[in-house]
Amino acid sequence: MSAEPSSIQRDVMNPQAFGLSRLVSAGWPILGWLDRAMSDKRLNVSRPKVIFAASLIDAAIIMLAGVVADYFTAQPASLNTWAMTIKLVVVAGLATSIMRRNWGYTIRSLRVPLVQWRKLFMALTITFLVMTGAAFLLQLPLFTPMGAILWYYIAGVALMVSRLGMSEIVDYWTTAGRLVRRTVIVGGGADAEAAIAAMQAGGEKHLQILGVFDDRDDDRSADSLAGVPKLGNFEQLSAFCRNAGVDMLVVTVPQAAEERLLHIMRKLFALQVDIRISALSSKLRLNDRAYTYVGNVPMLAVMDRPLTDWDRAVKNLEDRVLGAALLVLFSPVLALTALAVRFDSKGPVLFKQKRFGFNNELIEVYKFRSMYVEQSDATASKLVTKDDPRVTRVGRII
Repeated sequence: MSAEPSSIQRDVMNPQAFGLSRLVSAGWPILGWLDRAMSDKRLNVSRPKVIFAASLIDAAIIMLAGVVADYFTAQPASLNTWAMTIKLVVVAGLATSIMRRNWGYTIRSLRVPLVQWRKLFMALTITFLVMTGAAFLLQLPLFTPMGAILWYYIAGVALMVSRLGMSEIVDYWTTAGRLVRRTVIVGGGADAEAAIAAMQAGGEKHLQILGVFDDRDDDRSADSLAGVPKLGNFEQLSAFCRNAGVDMLVVTVPQAAEERLLHIMRKLFALQVDIRISALSSKLRLNDRAYTYVGNVPMLAVMDRPLTDWDRAVKNLEDRVLGAALLVLFSPVLALTALAVRFDSKGPVLFKQKRFGFNNELIEVYKFRSMYVEQSDATASKLVTKDDPRVTRVGRII
């Protein structure tokens, strides 16, 4: 068995098969831009991007509601003051922070408008009480009473409308198979088949079972289970998870088979995915709080990936902001280095090289050229040694 993507997965990776292209062709170009902006390199919708976009939209609505409320309840000239700007930023930051603490920025929450609205109004109410209370106790002219009430209602209605639109878009992406938890079943046999059947019976649109990986190649391991194909053995699992962007692994090996279970877990811990053990066939029954559920299937949570969707969004923003700041800070040194490379030998200043990053994932990096063009090693197949004739004079310094 090979670890080639299934037909379902190939359709998901095809931008013509899903997405908002149909709406774009009907005259909605902004939706096409949104689709491209929210997509990752595999043409799936990026969960961190969706979460971050939702928080930015919420913050913008809250701030605009404050501008409108102040316009109708205060002097228009006050709209241009720094105090007004700081007040709006603090209010938006407090409300979105409360939303985040209340798990308002999750894909699951964005799918259900009623859940979103409850969390939104809770955050707005707490923000309203905190800000008006602070203004009263500290005697700060932050709000007029009518301005605070008007802001509360304008922000509440606008957020309800925006979240309703978000839920429609998220539901569309989910139905199209582009915003789903890509799941792999680890282990075969009757336990795996029962777990797959139970998850499929739950009618969860956000769960996409790509296939089964089993280390057995005898009669106990069928080519498919409950209509889900076997994609390979455990040796092929790591590469498949990296290439297919797998989100969750469900282990269906009986807990009684301790040695086999430990062997599987040692291989899986290197992967940056959520790992769950199906407890569907287990005779051991723990407190309900010990389980997480995928559809109707109880799962024991073995490991969660280090960064949640929100944390990944913040980390991506942090990387880009710090990267841009460092690039500006060191731009004089980088410019002088570029000139030295250019005048030292013929050829481009930069070259692109393939490297293996975290979890053995293939990445491409840009580096200052330190070798002569005709002797450059784009694949880094041979290590550079002392007095290497391939290295230029400037290359020996950098």
